[in-house]
Amino acid sequence: VANMLWAFARLEVGDDAAIHALVDLARRRTEEFPPQELANVLWALATLEIYDQPILGATELRMASGTELSAQDVANTLWAF
Repeated sequence: VANMLWAFARLEVGDDAAIHALVDLARRRTEEFPPQELANVLWALATLEIYDQPILGATELRMASGTELSAQDVANTLWAF
């Protein structure tokens, strides 16, 4: 899911139906993503100009709980907010 969203954003593919289906799936799996994948999802959503409060809220909770993130993960996450 994370890699597919990243690819859509990176390649600037505008398949709204596919993107929104992936966002729906990402919403249900946000807590399962390793930090790198979560950062990629957030980067993709920001790049695609998609504001998704459930994913952002879940990310905020994970960051507040002390989830270990690399410097790059933190930078990508903050950029997405």
